[in-house]
Amino acid sequence: MFESRGRLPVNRASREELIEAGVLPQVADRILAHRAERGPIRDENELYMIVRDNDMRLDQLLGVVAVTEGGDVRQGYST
Repeated sequence: MFESRGRLPVNRASREELIEAGVLPQVADRILAHRAERGPIRDENELYMIVRDNDMRLDQLLGVVAVTEGGDVRQGYST
């Protein structure tokens, strides 16, 4: 479970956690597939490339997930 006051770290979240946070299932699947094939998502541009063809807008996604570096949440994000 993630804490509601912060955003879910996209590079550490499970499919279930992503969906619980409000990420569409097909977007969660693409995020997990990307992580498995290419490793952690490095920035918001990379996240955009993953979700651009789906029903969820990047600004919606960034409202519930945080892009992380090396498994740690970047400064300014709380978990």
